[in-house]
Amino acid sequence: MWQVISTLGEGKMYYTAKLHPNTDQQNMLFAGCADKKVYQWDANSGDLVQARGLLPSAMPLQLSL
Repeated sequence: MWQVISTLGEGKMYYTAKLHPNTDQQNMLFAGCADKKVYQWDANSGDLVQARGLLPSAMPLQLSL
């Protein structure tokens, strides 16, 4: 049975989410939000690392290093 162990996001509406592509940084979670910003969290601590905007609406989340 599935169980929620943590929540992130402060009640905002997120449309897409992605983990960092490097295997040694997959605790970093990125999410595109309805407010046209990308939010980055450390999934281990639950801390918001940064928020960057503005995305064109309906744009898929792409990560480039």
